[in-house]
Amino acid sequence: FLQLLVLAGILAALGQPQIKGQTITGRKHVVMIDRSASMLSLDEQDGRGQPMDRLAQARAQAIAFIESLREAGFMASEEGDEAMVIAFDTVAEVRQQFTSDKAALRRAIESITAIEGPTRIEEAMRLAKAHKPRRILEDRTTGQAVAVEGLYSGEPVTLHIFSDGRLPDAGISKPAPDDRVEFRRLGGTASGNAAITGIRSERNYEDPSKLAVFVAIANADPQARTLDVELTIDGAVAG
Repeated sequence: FLQLLVLAGILAALGQPQIKGQTITGRKHVVMIDRSASMLSLDEQDGRGQPMDRLAQARAQAIAFIESLREAGFMASEEGDEAMVIAFDTVAEVRQQFTSDKAALRRAIESITAIEGPTRIEEAMRLAKAHKPRRILEDRTTGQAVAVEGLYSGEPVTLHIFSDGRLPDAGISKPAPDDRVEFRRLGGTASGNAAITGIRSERNYEDPSKLAVFVAIANADPQARTLDVELTIDGAVAG
């Protein structure tokens, strides 16, 4: 009887059971992390209740997800999950190709830092689709095998998007027809971002010793706001 219990426990462990509600769909996953300037907002909290920026929270959640991926089964009888990592702002880049190496995936996620700019997701979505295997069909005229644009083979991919939702092109950025999208929102809806979106200087034509500085500020909050802007030159307040 004890031997049967031990055997049952071993079989259960090899099956890698998961808690209901945390089941991961599919074997291939694309982790897409927004690294735009708005992800630096300090409206998230760490485990001790201390403020942390949205990007740090996105990295923490993404790493926790990577740790939850299924690994290869006993004697490689069952393949493990694979994931790739894409960082995006107005452009996108692959930080890690598809792999089941969790350490490599963690390093790729931890290396993502924010940029001082806006964001778009269209290029990141194109990158995710570009790394899916194309479906190969036979050309009836030439008899040659050709890859068909827009048709993909293999298992569906699950896209995991970590962002605060400030995606102006979300409506035109479409995943592949058989893919699934899971959106992980960072930050609160009540948090309003303001950012310097442009700066330039210009010398006075009549008096070149005078220099004018022009600054453009964008307010992402739906409510009007009054902000103080300070210009310093070599550590001294100039205006």
